[in-house]
Amino acid sequence: MGGWMPRPRKGNFDENTIARFVENGRGQGHGSTYQPWLTVNDASSSGLTSRPTGATTGRTHHLLSKLELHYFLICDFLENVTDIRERFPLSRGDTLAIADQMQVQHPTYNDRTTPMVMTTDFLLDTRNKGKRTHAARSVIYAKNLANPETRKLLEIERRYWTEKKVDWGIVTERSIPKHVILNLDWISGPNSIAGLSETEAEADVLLALEAAIQDQPDKSIGEFCACEDTRKKRKAGSTLGHIRHAISAKRIRANFRKELWNPATTISVLFIHDTL
Repeated sequence: MGGWMPRPRKGNFDENTIARFVENGRGQGHGSTYQPWLTVNDASSSGLTSRPTGATTGRTHHLLSKLELHYFLICDFLENVTDIRERFPLSRGDTLAIADQMQVQHPTYNDRTTPMVMTTDFLLDTRNKGKRTHAARSVIYAKNLANPETRKLLEIERRYWTEKKVDWGIVTERSIPKHVILNLDWISGPNSIAGLSETEAEADVLLALEAAIQDQPDKSIGEFCACEDTRKKRKAGSTLGHIRHAISAKRIRANFRKELWNPATTISVLFIHDTL
């Protein structure tokens, strides 16, 4: 099958495998209990796979490309997103019916007879003004949209979620501003949190950062981190690692319109979370 939809690595995916996946809870649960239909170990991928821990869900997420990681990190930072479920399985009865209505062949596994369990890359739970809603998103590189098979699969997916009255859309690398991608790469890059325990050291960094933001808002991120490493006799880069980790864990809010990755950017673009 062409297009973006991931295939299982193993060629013997059949009805017995599907039944076992369902029995084991794949594609079921919410928040920390959700299990994606396919994990990075199950699915083939031509991109960079990753398994970040979500601040929103508190669990490991299974992502099959750098673009998926970027979109996941954006969703994980949004205050109105309350759950993130990747590789969410679609009802085969419904997708088979839609394919029949479209008069196209439904995707199958490698045996070419077993109908594939189609998935949506991300199903989001959101809360807006007290109202809970869902949003389904297909994350795909723009170049793949020219593939006829991809367009067919996307149309099946679009009709599926339209019937469910769930907002559905496509996310490409063109949907995410370049400066946001640079910031996301900076935040998700290697952290240096050696020496003290993570909780103890990070709490100390946040207290120092909060005081510095109030007293010296024009101080650069690079200067603050270097001073704190020296003052606390930490390994070079440790304070920066804690700041990155605290942003990803939502302990620090950040202005993503600014160049967070630039050491010369002032600490005034950072905000200690209200719950601290």
